[in-house]
Amino acid sequence: MNSEIPRAAKRYEAALADLGIDFHKTRPARLLLDKMGSTPDTIATVATVDRFQRLFGSLNKRLAKIVAKDTEPFA
Repeated sequence: MNSEIPRAAKRYEAALADLGIDFHKTRPARLLLDKMGSTPDTIATVATVDRFQRLFGSLNKRLAKIVAKDTEPFA
């Protein structure tokens, strides 16, 4: 990690601290996971789910090609 470019969570934490607001990066993640478990339709629209399915479908196809070639994926 480049020390000149801090992580996004640290930048948010610093910006909110300047406003006198405590920020804990685990709270938004916990809220998102809770909502996904109880009311997933409020988190991801049908269009969003479709885009993710197409994205991961494309990634899986590319990975299958790499595996079939029996080469290093990032060489």
